[in-house]
Amino acid sequence: MAVLPNPHAQLAAPGDAPLDQAYFWQRMSRFIREDDVLVVENGTSGAAVGGMRMPDGVKVVNQPIWGSIGYTLPALLGTLMAAPQRRHMLFIGDGSFQLTAQEVSTLLRYEQKPIIFLINNDGYTIERYILGENSSYNDIGPWTTPNCRRCLIPRRGRSARRWKPASSWSWRWSTLHVRKRWRLSRSNCR
Repeated sequence: MAVLPNPHAQLAAPGDAPLDQAYFWQRMSRFIREDDVLVVENGTSGAAVGGMRMPDGVKVVNQPIWGSIGYTLPALLGTLMAAPQRRHMLFIGDGSFQLTAQEVSTLLRYEQKPIIFLINNDGYTIERYILGENSSYNDIGPWTTPNCRRCLIPRRGRSARRWKPASSWSWRWSTLHVRKRWRLSRSNCR
């Protein structure tokens, strides 16, 4: 199992380097700020966040005991309703997202504005580590996620222009400057 990088180490300029989990989480450790609410899916996200030092007041919502894949997207709606004054982030893998993707339309219906990191790791990665690294039952059908906006975004005009796949850090990091609107970022972390 990989060791997470030191979040306080100097970060190299990533340029067009491919996205990877270690660098992604090191960046996230600097992006997270006081009083954020992090809703973290089981799997690579849960493992990474569990080893990070958090700023004061950060709340982490995770469901590690039963390993319910897909729990976090609906849970995000609950955290947003419970603490609307805070900044909310969801870290979810593509497999988990496919189980409850319809909740994005509920978030938009209630005009919630979370930051969602959809980590494309081509299936149930944590299940591969636990059991069945090469088993086909840990594969998922690939989605062209940006095209999902056509059915998830309400007709009255909520924009999903910011939902674009990232393939390198130079593009990816430029999207992390938080603005006061909803967006979903899809990261191809390998």
